[in-house]
Amino acid sequence: MELDEKNRSEISSPDSPALKELCASLHQLAIDLEIPEENGLCKWPKIQLDLCAKYGVFKWFLEEKDDGFGWSDQNLTLGYLALGSACQTTTFVITQPTGACQKIAQSLNDYARSQLIPNLLRGTHFSTVGISHLTTSKQHLG
Repeated sequence: MELDEKNRSEISSPDSPALKELCASLHQLAIDLEIPEENGLCKWPKIQLDLCAKYGVFKWFLEEKDDGFGWSDQNLTLGYLALGSACQTTTFVITQPTGACQKIAQSLNDYARSQLIPNLLRGTHFSTVGISHLTTSKQHLG
């Protein structure tokens, strides 16, 4: 699926018509993530993550001083609900780089902030906070 750069705008609020456009694209692409390839593995949502980056989704989670949009918790919840209804896999995956961006932005390491955050926001790099959701959910404990 090709994205027409001229018609694309960053999603600066959950009311943006661009959020509906993105969600329609993610929904259309979601089936590709559910069908295993010949090797038995499912695809990584690269196209979906690229779309999220182009629509500015990763900026939702950072303050304006860090080149983000500084969305409130309520707006983040609305954004996550919209994305999750379109493609749960992509929404789950983006929790990792967005969590990493937040941790890096809060750090005192100027080099890490200046070198990592721009690439994470553009979607050219991927990072994780390194915490398993299973571990944090404590579902494995009796």
